[in-house]
Amino acid sequence: MKSALAFGVDIGGTRTKIAVVDIFGNVIDRKIISMSEYRKISDYNRFITSLCECILYFSAQLDNKEILGIGIGAPNADHRNMTIANPANLWHCDQNRIFELGNDLRRELTKNGLSDINLKMSNDANTAALGEMFFGGAKELSNFMVVTLGTGVGGGIVLNRRLIEGSNSQAGEIGHMKIEHTDRLCGCGMKGCLESYVSAGGICRTAIEWLYSKKYNSSIEDIPIEKLSCLDICNAAKNGDQMAQALFEFTGKLLGTKLADVISLLDIEAIFLTGGVAKANELILNPVKRAVNDSLPSRYHNIKIEISEINDDFAAARGAATMIFFNP
Repeated sequence: MKSALAFGVDIGGTRTKIAVVDIFGNVIDRKIISMSEYRKISDYNRFITSLCECILYFSAQLDNKEILGIGIGAPNADHRNMTIANPANLWHCDQNRIFELGNDLRRELTKNGLSDINLKMSNDANTAALGEMFFGGAKELSNFMVVTLGTGVGGGIVLNRRLIEGSNSQAGEIGHMKIEHTDRLCGCGMKGCLESYVSAGGICRTAIEWLYSKKYNSSIEDIPIEKLSCLDICNAAKNGDQMAQALFEFTGKLLGTKLADVISLLDIEAIFLTGGVAKANELILNPVKRAVNDSLPSRYHNIKIEISEINDDFAAARGAATMIFFNP
């Protein structure tokens, strides 16, 4: 098994990451596809072709290795039929569109000479949880949750060392829990979703609202609105910008309050934050912890809340590969 390899694919709203992974979680080779090239429904087939070409290229380079299969994590993915249903941040689709990504990719691979390959798919937050369980900070834990904070917001739940996928593969979708007293529109079409505030784009939306309110003087004002990113806000906060710091405090409180509900419901040992927003580290982590403790009795205050140990660009891709290696 030492030479055994698998492809891990993490399909995201901003980027898709493809990694060749060994059984120990090491990334042997990698590629990133920018989703800015594939924003419309009409671009979907071109995306499948590009993904296929990448896999074929790596396969040709690794013909002396044992490729066990392809694991794919994607928003709104259903592990049963390997489809993606109505993804809010992919291909700008309407609310009644199902993409048969598993079958479409298999068909394209077969057409190009790579047939009968083992292919599995799950929700991208679930694959992040699998990566944490096998390669990260949850290796010794039985009950935990991974929260993905990026273009969207998702959650992967593991109870008694088993991934909880739910009847539609959507268990753990914390991003669509509701915040009271708000009508901010979410990409899913609903209003008041947590994702519309604590995702990377949600933080930028709050920043723009605050700038218009003139409540703060901020260095963020110097950045054109259309170019403003969560990374800009993070850098400003680290440099002492009071509005940027307040933004992370506000965002962390919203997230922590909802995580407190999850903790009281599931009695989990730990929560790991991953994704681009989580790279803000203590800026987001500390207000989350304070909000959790403020929202729960003291018996819950020993819950571990940490940044993922494998919070890099290919963490979820490595997690996707575990579906091939370990067949959880």
